Amino acid sequence: MPLTKKQVRQPGKINYAINSKNFLCLVLGAKCRSNACITRKTNLSDGQIHYRLKQNNIRRMDIRNGYGEFARIVDEAATPFLETYLVEVLERML
Repeated sequence: MPLTKKQVRQPGKINYAINSKNFLCLVLGAKCRSNACITRKTNLSDGQIHYRLKQNNIRRMDIRNGYGEFARIVDEAATPFLETYLVEVLERML
């Protein structure tokens, strides 16, 4: 027997309260984490993750390509560490 219109759960507004799984999805998406990582931590499906990121204009490809404020902050913070690490690796190879 098919469900009536009243029985079908209608989607509600998404609550982005801090410390909710929806907010965590946005944070992890902004940090360029994969859907598998976000799913593991929030139990959201791929479609739910995609919808939340798109709704809040979070584009992981832009971050990976170096566009935006977050990408700039990560580059500035990681560059000194990576340079030191790569110099050590190259010295060991010689």
